[in-house]
Amino acid sequence: MSDESYLLDNNKEVKKEKNWLALIFKVTFILLACVLVGITVLYNMGGSSASLKDSVEKFVSNVFQGRPVEVENLVYMGFFPKMGFDVENIKVLSNQEDKHEIATVGKVQFFMGFWDVAFRVPRISGFYLSDFHAIKGTMGAQEFDIKKVFIDHDAESKTAKLRGSGKIGIHPWNFEIHIDVLEAQDFWKTKGNFSYMLPMEFPFTLDIADMHFEGNFLNHESGYYKFKDFELSSGNHKVSGNLVLSALGKRLIKIKGDLQTSADSADITPELIFDYSQEPMKISGEVIENTSIDFLVNRLQEIIAYKAEYQWEEK
Repeated sequence: MSDESYLLDNNKEVKKEKNWLALIFKVTFILLACVLVGITVLYNMGGSSASLKDSVEKFVSNVFQGRPVEVENLVYMGFFPKMGFDVENIKVLSNQEDKHEIATVGKVQFFMGFWDVAFRVPRISGFYLSDFHAIKGTMGAQEFDIKKVFIDHDAESKTAKLRGSGKIGIHPWNFEIHIDVLEAQDFWKTKGNFSYMLPMEFPFTLDIADMHFEGNFLNHESGYYKFKDFELSSGNHKVSGNLVLSALGKRLIKIKGDLQTSADSADITPELIFDYSQEPMKISGEVIENTSIDFLVNRLQEIIAYKAEYQWEEK
């Protein structure tokens, strides 16, 4: 091979490499251009137009099993950099003909980061709900009211809690849940930009009338839920310990645990299976006879004015 032919072969290889680099550069440029155009379109899609209000009404309608919904005021709906809406005065109607209001909402705000939605990350950037009212039969046998549910973020201690309060019938309720605070999750690391999410395990408290429930809730990756080191009490009656809830199949739930009560010093280890696939519901397991457990179950049924019908099947 001559020196000239060797140089020609080298030139061909260099040209091939340049062609590949040029192709990669063009593809990358086109993809980036498409992403930027898409982001620009999403950014400019936000607002409070009639079409956006219709989409909010459809979303709320789906939450209430397809019932008609009227939104009086869509303050804002956005898609980028945050996806969500700010809505005032929502009415859920029994049907389109008589337009009887079965539920109303004074205000609701809900926002998530666009990329959190895209990658299905359960992280929110804002939530607020106030003045919710549902008539009897809509969300239980009693009227149900939510005065307010909001994120209480203490910037100094860098902690946050989800708090809520309201009424079930005449009985007040309130709850408090610990949530994690995440700062500067956007691309530009903007200071003061926070988002929030539930940790795998978090402490909680819930009060309904004279009943108090507190402990730690564990959402395990293996697909079960656990109330850990909980205490449920009303007056002199108390139940404490651990409860594990797991799904055995569609509409089939297993509950097991280890409990201690104020009425009996002996440990109680329930293991029950609830079958919701039939009416009345069927419960199978060992009979639990305990004064405190019976009192607390009956007291809760009195408060919510609902007693489930079931068939008992002892092992």
